[in-house]
Amino acid sequence: MATLREATVRVEGAAGREVASVRLLLLPEARDDTVPPLLIELRERERDDTCAPVQLLEGAEYRFEFEYTGKAKMISTDKREVFQSDSYSGRTGRVRPGLYVGTLPVRVFADGEEMGRFEVEVRSRKLDYLADYRWMLRDIAEHLTQLVMDRFAVSLQRFTLDDTRDAITLYERFCFLRSLITDEDFRAALARILGRPHVSYLETHEPVPPGQGLRADSYFTRQLSRPGARTKWPKGPVATVPLVIDRRRTHASVDTTPNRFVKFALERWREVLAGIAATLEAATPTEASRRGAREVGEVLEELDALLASELFRELSDLNRFPADDQVLQKREGYRDVYRAYVQFELAARLCWHAGFEVFGAGQRDVAALYEYWAFFQIATILGRMLKVPFDSSELIELTDNALNVRLKAGTHCVLKGEVQRLGRSLAVELWFNRTFPRGNGQEGSWSRSLRPDYSVVISPGRGEVAQFDPVVLHFDAKYRVEQLSQRPEH
Repeated sequence: MATLREATVRVEGAAGREVASVRLLLLPEARDDTVPPLLIELRERERDDTCAPVQLLEGAEYRFEFEYTGKAKMISTDKREVFQSDSYSGRTGRVRPGLYVGTLPVRVFADGEEMGRFEVEVRSRKLDYLADYRWMLRDIAEHLTQLVMDRFAVSLQRFTLDDTRDAITLYERFCFLRSLITDEDFRAALARILGRPHVSYLETHEPVPPGQGLRADSYFTRQLSRPGARTKWPKGPVATVPLVIDRRRTHASVDTTPNRFVKFALERWREVLAGIAATLEAATPTEASRRGAREVGEVLEELDALLASELFRELSDLNRFPADDQVLQKREGYRDVYRAYVQFELAARLCWHAGFEVFGAGQRDVAALYEYWAFFQIATILGRMLKVPFDSSELIELTDNALNVRLKAGTHCVLKGEVQRLGRSLAVELWFNRTFPRGNGQEGSWSRSLRPDYSVVISPGRGEVAQFDPVVLHFDAKYRVEQLSQRPEH
């Protein structure tokens, strides 16, 4: 990892052609030995293909200089709050990413006409944001698919691939699928299956003359006394033996229904990923879509390596869906794959329009994702305390042949439940992005209109005689006390 005082990023136009470049420089007074470093450019061997090589640091400040040989008088970007020019031409200025963390896609305009795009990565000062992004996405995927399984599993049993979805929805599907496949527990489950696969023991029967060597077991002994055509056994312990004896052999086989299902699930996921890769390739080429295609390619390579395992080479095709198979439902490893398959098929019905703002092809808006993730965590913690749990299925709405997640930044939604405390019934509401207008009754704001990330409203439950004013608890990092004064005690 190279620590630099400046780095250059290509501005790409149509078909990936370089139309300009932008130099990113540390300020003269900035130190280049800080930890974490302010500006880095990943070398080829260090590079993660899912990230932009030039990476800035959250909360730092830089200079930019556009190098453009065209005749345009003014250069601008669609991220003016980050790229703040200090001249009329817009060719130089300051870069202030602020608290933004993740991939920062930038569109560049020459005299108001878009001429190209580029991307930089903004790293977090405190988090390993790539790892944190992935496990938050995994948690959200598990939570949402569990909701779908609980509420819609009975009515949505037909698992089919919908090739009519657009690139946005397909990329959402990829993100859910990758969160399942790349999970460490899932990888451990596959390792257990490959290391100790399910085995069935098959019997073969072959008629042989009694003169051949046969294993003296109880099965052979019973045949000596069975009725039927017999032949003499000179000087034998018995006068006659059967003319033909059935030789039974037992051998182990891994060509079983549970193993066929695991192969079927991996091939199914590979088919979906191949379709997503083809859709992204056909979309308008941008750095984000190309990086998204690389992300899909990485997971495809992992699936191809798994399918090349010796276990799967010996298996025949799955001829029925084994929903009643006890090995898939109970045996360690197999039940994890079965659960992941059902989760994905149900999640394939799921469409989260707000999700593309967070994980659109190649993008990683960790701050926005954290807002959604924290809502689910608060709902889970509060839900354990409630006598009547939250009906989280209200977050999902059934539309035409699809399921839509209602959760979206700036749009409020609410979960409701009840809790018993000290013999009293309390109604508990968890709000997401609810607005509290100024002076609007007991639950309004007395100072200014507020819209916190999350709000917990506690009020008297149904049939509760004792009344009290609702208690409202807000959770939002952007609200803080600017000045606290207290009268001196006399």
